[in-house]
Amino acid sequence: MQKMLAWLSLSSAIVLSPAWAGKLSQTPKFLQSGVVKYSKKIPQCASVKSTVVQGVWQRLDYGVGKIEVNYKVTEAGLESVTLNAPNSPKDSGQLQAMMCATAALMQSMQPDYESQESALSNAAHLWKSSAKAPFTMAFYFDQMTAQHVPFQLKAWNK
Repeated sequence: MQKMLAWLSLSSAIVLSPAWAGKLSQTPKFLQSGVVKYSKKIPQCASVKSTVVQGVWQRLDYGVGKIEVNYKVTEAGLESVTLNAPNSPKDSGQLQAMMCATAALMQSMQPDYESQESALSNAAHLWKSSAKAPFTMAFYFDQMTAQHVPFQLKAWNK
């Protein structure tokens, strides 16, 4: 019985370990290049142009709309990624840009598991579900919250 209790307390310490809890598994640099790489593979998003500022801000210009990306970095690593759109989703170009950025971010966060088709489907589900109120969904080991006012998406580790 004592061995079982010792194992349980050890496994609890592992689960709550601050060394990995609360950070995303990719680096900002990896995600910055990945978002551009995967955007270019989607025909409606292929015209993307990217500007990175100080390694923690990125501007994505899809021609029809722009997305500002904030990579929040702490001592532990990348804590969250936030996509912000300057216009509402009623602007069809802005909605297209946000869909492009969302799908590309999903593929960048899970390049070995998230196909283009799956990312586009998951992005559509996320944005449709957030039409009336902020919506949070699990994305592998992370979470994503989408909302229309302000028009933004936040990805973070659970």
